[in-house]
Amino acid sequence: MGFFSFFRKRNIETGTADRIALTPVGILQSLQDYIPALYKDRRPFVDYLEFLKHHEFGLALDSLIQLADESGHYFSEHFWLNLSSCADKMGMSAEAEHCRQQIRRNKSDNVLVAKGHTVERVDGNVLVQHVSVAAGK
Repeated sequence: MGFFSFFRKRNIETGTADRIALTPVGILQSLQDYIPALYKDRRPFVDYLEFLKHHEFGLALDSLIQLADESGHYFSEHFWLNLSSCADKMGMSAEAEHCRQQIRRNKSDNVLVAKGHTVERVDGNVLVQHVSVAAGK
């Protein structure tokens, strides 16, 4: 493996290459595998799937943001980075900034959330983790 191959491999592992290479549609579609089952019957997630089906990509992105905001749970940095990248590519600057604020919120609250996971604050310092099927593989 050459010197530059190392950096390419590292970027792919962290997801940077994925966000750069994927279209907004590709990003939105890829995120559905990393949403834990707990959220799949909630209205914003159902709306997100419907909006994807009808090529309403801005509304699909808004629905994922709404899903996270309504739950009050912490979603992973992977989730927020991909949504912010998608919003940037779609010219939705307010939404992109909101996603970046959620990353800062996770950090300021000292909550580390793995890709495909969410964390729910139950009581004070008691945290419950929810895991997607894709993250468990």
